Amino acid sequence: MKKFIVACLLALGSLTARAACPVCTAGIAAGVVVLEEAGVDLLLIGLWAGAFTLVMFFWTAKWLAKRKTAAIWYVVGLVAWYVMLFGIYFFSDRIKDNFDRFTLGAVIGTAVMYAAERINHRLIKNNGGKSRFRFQKIVVPLGAMTLTTLLGWLLLEVA
Repeated sequence: MKKFIVACLLALGSLTARAACPVCTAGIAAGVVVLEEAGVDLLLIGLWAGAFTLVMFFWTAKWLAKRKTAAIWYVVGLVAWYVMLFGIYFFSDRIKDNFDRFTLGAVIGTAVMYAAERINHRLIKNNGGKSRFRFQKIVVPLGAMTLTTLLGWLLLEVA
């Protein structure tokens, strides 16, 4: 199991060329703040927090790639970002009581953001290295996160 986890982390570390744009990163960070201030369910806050952590890892991996560092530092970078994520939120009284909901949201948010970045990269690659429409690099990840949040909200309202 440990080998599988390390392999997954190394695969994530190889995504340095797919770092999200600064506007997308700011949008995701704003999503976390807006949802937290609105008192939304922790599952939905976790979605955005997980996506933000993955995007910050992409930026860190891109920075490490420029310095031609060893692959182990990608793993260290990913682990460090997630330790900070859970460390910051663990000290919130609201999250201490519902840490499992927040963690589930963070895992789902990470997966959705990863898939959105892969889809966006593939769309650009299939179009000869150009975006298919204006602001595609912003619309695809933020649109995926917004749709996931709406779906999660609907599921929480029904349940």
